Amino acid sequence: MGEAGELSAEQAAGLFVRVISDAVETRARIGSNSQYGATTGWEITLDSRPEAMLVYVRLESEAGAAQSPDALVRFNGDCTANLARLDFAKNQRFVP
Repeated sequence: MGEAGELSAEQAAGLFVRVISDAVETRARIGSNSQYGATTGWEITLDSRPEAMLVYVRLESEAGAAQSPDALVRFNGDCTANLARLDFAKNQRFVP
């Protein structure tokens, strides 16, 4: 879960968050969950129970082109620490 905080709704249109691991590959549209940001919030559920895993998370275009570097997130499988919030901030143009 998280948001792309400094983007307007127009800038966020067509952007997705992709999560990739050995067990999961999925993505969510930026703006798909307003609980985490009025126009840029997002959330991805990886499993129905806590699992130890490493995942890579990135912002990408609708066509799948990377718009940010990959961020590595480690989940330890513990119920009390198996949630991550990743917010994307606009700082400069990313060129893959």
